Amino acid sequence: LGSVEMRKMGLDVDDVEPYPDKKRQVPPTFKSYEDIDKEYDLVISNAVLNVIPDDWRENVMKQMAAVVKPGGKLFINTRSKPEALNTKNKIELDDEYELLVLNPDGSYRHYQKFSDVPELISWAQMQLGPGWKVERATKKNIGFSNACSILCTKIDPRAKKITDKTD
Repeated sequence: LGSVEMRKMGLDVDDVEPYPDKKRQVPPTFKSYEDIDKEYDLVISNAVLNVIPDDWRENVMKQMAAVVKPGGKLFINTRSKPEALNTKNKIELDDEYELLVLNPDGSYRHYQKFSDVPELISWAQMQLGPGWKVERATKKNIGFSNACSILCTKIDPRAKKITDKTD
């Protein structure tokens, strides 16, 4: 849905959706990261990593990172821990922040992993490795901030460091 709205604003946007909703008016650009044959200045993951289990989350993170240009950014937004405490109709899994959310009739609705910024930063840095700078997303560095959002910048090895030399 975010991609559709960004296109309405005139932005050139590609999206990846492995399980597109049948009601979706426009098919996704890609159904798999393996289909992507280019790199991007910015990749946005909005409320994706919080709805997939740990083993999938690691894989998706690495696939997203692989399509970011050197010097490019990966913006990640997930559900925050306080939201877990307000979630009704739930089954706790490993802890109070990893849940199966249920429909009012008790049937399974979806999985949710709630995080906080320090936890998300630590996890992302571990997944991405030393070639990335990972920090809290702010209005200053990305133009947006949320309760649990981070910005990962792929370090460009070709970028020259600017040094201040005084004689």
